Amino acid sequence: MVNKVTFENKPWLSPHEVDRKFNERREKLPKQIEEYILSNPLFKSEDVSVYFFQTSVSSLVCLLRGETKKLVLKIPLSLTHAPGEGLFFKVWEKAGVKVPHVFEEGVIGDGPYLLMEFIDADTLSAAEGKGFILKNKEEKLGRILRMMHVPLGHGYGRCLEGHGEHQTFVGWLEGEEMAKKISYIKEHDLIGDECGELSKIIKILADHTKAIGHTSYCHDDYGGSNIFATDPPTVFDPVPRFNDGYIDLGKVMFGHMLFGGTDETRKEFLKGYFGDEKYDHRVLQAATVLAAYMKFSYWHRSKKEELMKRGIENLIRDKHLLD
Repeated sequence: MVNKVTFENKPWLSPHEVDRKFNERREKLPKQIEEYILSNPLFKSEDVSVYFFQTSVSSLVCLLRGETKKLVLKIPLSLTHAPGEGLFFKVWEKAGVKVPHVFEEGVIGDGPYLLMEFIDADTLSAAEGKGFILKNKEEKLGRILRMMHVPLGHGYGRCLEGHGEHQTFVGWLEGEEMAKKISYIKEHDLIGDECGELSKIIKILADHTKAIGHTSYCHDDYGGSNIFATDPPTVFDPVPRFNDGYIDLGKVMFGHMLFGGTDETRKEFLKGYFGDEKYDHRVLQAATVLAAYMKFSYWHRSKKEELMKRGIENLIRDKHLLD
């Protein structure tokens, strides 16, 4: 008997013009998802309902509810998306990090997909809004991120055939992904030398990465919106990138100071990440400034002026850490 597919809702559409191409693909995918379900042996002879989650900007994520199982289907919306999420989850899972278990990878329409374990929990951010308290939160999240960075990677940037697409850190900065972001910021004068000269930032990080000689499997968007409030916390929705761990950590620190963090919670997170190990303040601050270069082009196009203003203020305040 052919199974029946029912859609409970429609995909969420972004209100920002910059996301127009993503919206166009969102509207085409339901038909392709239906065909995928009908041909998948995992759902043979089962009626399946499809519920689209309404929060993801760069991917279409939906819950597939069969008669005997619940699974999550995730489809990146960018056709230039580099694969790697499944690999990263498997590596992190082996390292002892709680992540959604991956059951299947493949292609739907023009792009890749992941079929994953459904985690029946709120995100940490949503749970905290309902009064949930994660004991020793910052230290615990810092330890988890360090665990994620322990497995050694090779190359920098997007994951291509199991390694980064660029051989060096500077090569990654000069590659299309980062060069476009940096060029946009210079063109619109979004970040000035008062936050730290870009040439100095690059030298600090290039010297550090050259001395280290390897990379890590980086999440690139680690925070409460991409962590489920389970025990232990479940990490999900990475932007898979190979890079030095400080780059990932710098993005966390940059977001931390913009979204309610304090000097004390920052110290607790770093304590969890480094333990008793000493860390390089210059490298961390350079990575934090670089995080602004990674974020501001999108924030500017989506008119998030207040976030950018607060970010600049914090980078100016901490510029002395580059000396």
